[in-house]
Formats: sequence, C-alpha cells, structure tokens
Amino acid sequence: MAYMGNQEWLFANENTFSLENGYADEAAREVAAKALMLREYELNLANLKDHIQQQETLVDKYRSGQYTVGEQSDKTILFLGDSIFGYTLGSVSIPGVVEYLTQAKTYNLGYGGVTATTDEERKLGAWEILQGVLTGDTKAHNLQDNQYLCQTIERLHQDFAWIDAEDGEGLVFVLNYGLNDYYNGKALGSIEDRGTDTYLGAMRTVIEALKENYPQATVLVLTPNMVTEFDYGTVKKGPDK
Repeated sequence: MAYMGNQEWLFANENTFSLENGYADEAAREVAAKALMLREYELNLANLKDHIQQQETLVDKYRSGQYTVGEQSDKTILFLGDSIFGYTLGSVSIPGVVEYLTQAKTYNLGYGGVTATTDEERKLGAWEILQGVLTGDTKAHNLQDNQYLCQTIERLHQDFAWIDAEDGEGLVFVLNYGLNDYYNGKALGSIEDRGTDTYLGAMRTVIEALKENYPQATVLVLTPNMVTEFDYGTVKKGPDK
C-alpha cells in the first residue's frame, strides 16, 4: 500500500483537490505514477507512526498560515527548462505550486529531455524553444512533438498580449537547463561563447535575447541538480568534461 497524505507537494496546494480545469485528474495521475515507481511511499507497520506524525506536522503548518509567501498577482512567470519542470503537469508541478503560493500567472514551458545546446539531430534546444515562445510558431522551431508545450504556447498567445509589452515589466523568466547537456556529453564551453554549440554559449544567447526584448523583465537562472553519474562528471563523455 502506498500513502502520500504526508507529502507537502500534494497536501499544501488546494488546487490539487479542485475538480475544475482537470487539476484533480493531473494530481491523481502523478500519485499513481509515484506509488508504482517509488518505494519511499510504501506504508507498513514499521513506518506507520512516522507517516502519521509527518501528516500532523503538515496540518499544523498549513493551519498556521506558514504557506504565505507574498502575493504576486501582478507577475507573469514563464518556466523554461527540461523535465524538472515539464515531467509533472498541473497543480503538482513546480509552476503549479508557485502559482498557488504567489497567485502569479504561470506557464509551464518545460520540455523533457531537452538540452540548452541545440541538438544537431533534433534541431532543438533552449534557443529554439524560446523562439517558439516569442513568435508562437511551434512548427518552424521543431516543437510539434511536444503537444503539451505547443498547447501552452498557444494559450500563452491567446491569454494576453505580453509578447507586445514594451519593456517586459512584470514578466519573470525562470530558466533551468543543464542536466541533459551533462548526460549527453555536451561541451560546457566558456562564458565568452556565442551561439548554441556549448552550454554556456546557449545560456548566454538565450539570456541576452530575453534582456534585449524585455529589459525590465526578471531572468532567474537555476543551476542544474547535483548528479553523481560519470563519477561526478570526471569521466569524459563528450568534447568537454
């Protein structure tokens, strides 16, 4: 038996239990997937007491109002990245939790498996995704294989004319790329690089484009997760370590 009543990512977001907009369906799919794949949610006599204690702590925290992080309803936040954002959708995703806690408008533009660098075979990377977001043209930028991303970009352009904003005030871009560059042996490069052949070059190209188009927007760059594969990155797998 799997039990998740003590999980903050599930418990603390009221949208998870909403029957509107399919939130409850998305949460149910996430719960089912985690229950099947992860042993950490297994409930047994040995951990029953700990699970109950964790849930009681969460209930007390929720009732005390400790989830107030400051109302940001005047902000629009676009999350661009890999499966860290794109694997989970709806209220249980990172953008979904941020939207609930801040009341900001969020868009999940994560694409599982994508790299910051442009993949030569797929002709796809962070730069191509950004161009699709800015123009609304997903076919021209090789995004059509990801139906959810295309639908999100379409909704983004239908919801409001943020793309025509003079300076991007109120816009926040959150970038999280790098894990797949690491796994696929893409070159790290240097901060002076231009173009999308290296990780640092691709990130610089994307950030400079955002700041050029929306100088008043906030660009938040998240560092990739800590990983241990390839002996903590010391094993050469590509043109650069």
